[in-house]
Amino acid sequence: MADQDFWERVLETLSRIETQARENNARLEKRLDSLDTRVGNLERDVGWIKRKLEGKQEGTSKVLTVL
Repeated sequence: MADQDFWERVLETLSRIETQARENNARLEKRLDSLDTRVGNLERDVGWIKRKLEGKQEGTSKVLTVL
């Protein structure tokens, strides 16, 4: 194998590795965006549940005060 052939194969392999790395980064970015959206929704839902429970607790304490 001549030096020129060797370097061509090396450059070709590096090009394939670079292409695969770009594809992997794009997939990872999509997953991170999806995860960020899900965490945002979860925070919103937990906040709603927390406020709901706090409201029920206030209502219960008012009823107990009256009794």
